[in-house]
Amino acid sequence: MISTALYALKANTPTILRSNVNVCLYPCWSNTPSSCTPLVLLGGTASVIDSWQAHVKPLSRERDVLCVEGLGQGKSTALDCSMTSQVSAIHSALHEDLGVREVDVAGVSFGGRVGVALARDGGSGGGRGRTRVRKLHVTGIGAKRDEQAVSRIERWRELLSDKEKGLEMCAWDLVKSSYSKGFLKKNEKKLGKFVEFVVNKNTREGLERLIGQSHAAIDDALGVRESLRLTGAREIRFLLGSEDVVVAKDAKGVKVAMDELIDEVGEGGGGRGEGMVVEGYGHVLNMEWGGWSRDLEDFLKR
Repeated sequence: MISTALYALKANTPTILRSNVNVCLYPCWSNTPSSCTPLVLLGGTASVIDSWQAHVKPLSRERDVLCVEGLGQGKSTALDCSMTSQVSAIHSALHEDLGVREVDVAGVSFGGRVGVALARDGGSGGGRGRTRVRKLHVTGIGAKRDEQAVSRIERWRELLSDKEKGLEMCAWDLVKSSYSKGFLKKNEKKLGKFVEFVVNKNTREGLERLIGQSHAAIDDALGVRESLRLTGAREIRFLLGSEDVVVAKDAKGVKVAMDELIDEVGEGGGGRGEGMVVEGYGHVLNMEWGGWSRDLEDFLKR
């Protein structure tokens, strides 16, 4: 069933909905209207709608694509950026504001955690005020956080407490921890532009609230482990870069993290989990690995 509210959105134009969520619709361009399940893209902590520009064209070939900025991302002025509020706001945006009853979700890093919580909260049958997540594609998360990850989050919070230079300092740390060593070396002269993008597209206050509130609870009711065990998604595919220092300190730890993710999906007897570690890449595979979009497309077509 086609949602009239969804197609009332101005295509390719970010729109802040009543739920305080900023969304942008990239309509399917090969079929009108599309018969495929809409795809929702959820980015990392400092990711914004513009961060997806390299992917929206190929991904919208056969389906409508919705890029979503959560609470605290971009220029959001939301005061409550907790995980509970993130999930509630996005479900409200999809189900109530846009009238979408079923979606596929691709989430990266923080967006992956939100996607996992959406799939759990929506349940296999959706539910009142909830949009059903059919398939879930997740990049750059672990089932739990080690001491290194917790320390990294604390460092971001500390950096952002500096009202004058905090956003720029945090942006540098985010960039340096998001990519592989090879990518950072090859693009050394461009890193300043990456930092400038983060600074111009986000606010210090928004990221401070997002990191302080959404990242604060590690194993709460909407944590990764609990949500995966109770997932309503039919299938979940995980991707990790072998050099993802946000998830683990080394390649061995990354492989252990992948096994833990897949095991958690099977624990609750819900959906089916699978995964792949991509050698030689870092945390944000969607920004660094050219095969990310193809991997997502192939997963959705199965």
